[in-house]
Amino acid sequence: DEVQTGFARTGEWFAWQHHFDSTGAVRPDVVTMAKALGNGVPIGAIWAKREIAAAFQPGDHATTYGGQPLATSA
Repeated sequence: DEVQTGFARTGEWFAWQHHFDSTGAVRPDVVTMAKALGNGVPIGAIWAKREIAAAFQPGDHATTYGGQPLATSA
């Protein structure tokens, strides 16, 4: 969850990049990003594997930053 920590504050772009398994890497199914992503402009984003993203339909998720005029016009 890079929403609270911001980016690259752990020595890698994302905190999950510090964790490895026996195959050599651990990759998250979902990564959430906000706050630091916009450098003061209220915006949020999510990265998800294709099969997980397919479960989302318009309107079934929400955000505290949803519809902010500056962020949506940029």
